[in-house]
Amino acid sequence: MNIGEKVLMLKESLGFKNFAEYGKAVGLPGDWLLQLSKKDNVTTIDITRLIKLANYHNINLDELLKDDVKEYIVDIKKDLPDDDIAKIIENIQIKLDNGEVYFNGLIINSDCKSIINDSLEILKGLIKNNL
Repeated sequence: MNIGEKVLMLKESLGFKNFAEYGKAVGLPGDWLLQLSKKDNVTTIDITRLIKLANYHNINLDELLKDDVKEYIVDIKKDLPDDDIAKIIENIQIKLDNGEVYFNGLIINSDCKSIINDSLEILKGLIKNNL
């Protein structure tokens, strides 16, 4: 279930007919809630608004921001600064998939590329689990 579906479900579960009424009850702009209800994921957002929405419904942010398979529905990759480790790893993986890659001046062969890519996936998982 994406963020828009969740917002719509939360609104309807309390019997609100429109987003203006819902927004007034929650203490958030109705037009903002309407826009959020049309999204599959969120990229940049005011976290204080999400906290307010979660608190109103007596749920935690994890319940609001995770889909049915417990993956976050926040798409953070689009707005990452260039020095963010996730973006750096992603760029390395893209380079591994697209042609010749070098390490200390030597060309990395396909077996080594595969090992590096697998290692980077493990690294990303370890980082995510410890954040």
